[in-house]
Amino acid sequence: MASNNLWPLLIKIIFPIPASFLLLICLPLSTQSRIMRWTRRLYDKIFSFQVMSIPLIYLIMAASCALFAAMCLETYGLRVREVNATHFDEKMNLRGRRWRAERNFYISFMFLSCSVLANRVRLMLKEVDSLNEQIREMRKR
Repeated sequence: MASNNLWPLLIKIIFPIPASFLLLICLPLSTQSRIMRWTRRLYDKIFSFQVMSIPLIYLIMAASCALFAAMCLETYGLRVREVNATHFDEKMNLRGRRWRAERNFYISFMFLSCSVLANRVRLMLKEVDSLNEQIREMRKR
C-alpha cells in the first residue's frame, strides 16, 4: 500500500507528458505544419531533459515499470489474502481493496505502455527528420 501516495504524482504530473505527446502527434496534420514541428521540438526538449545525466523519458519509463511491478505484487497479494479470509466482513473489505488495486494495476499498465510508445514515436520522428534533412542535402548537390 506504500504506492498509494504515488498515484497523485503519477496521474497529475507524470502521466500527462507522454499522453499529451501521443495525442498531439496523432492529430491529422501534415508533418511539415508548424504545430507538428513545434510539438516535436517541445517534446524533444522535455524528453531529452537530463536528471543526473539520464534522460527524463528513461526515468519516467523506469518509474512506470517499478509502479507496474508494485501493482502486480499488490493485486496478487490481495487476491491470496481474499481467498484465505474466513469472515464475510474481512472478505468484503479485501474485495474493495483488491478492486482498487486492480484499477491501479490497469492504470499503471496504461502508463507504462504510453510512455514506451511515446519514446518510440519520438525516436522514429527524429529519424524521419534526419532522413529528410539528408534528402534535402542530396537534392542540393
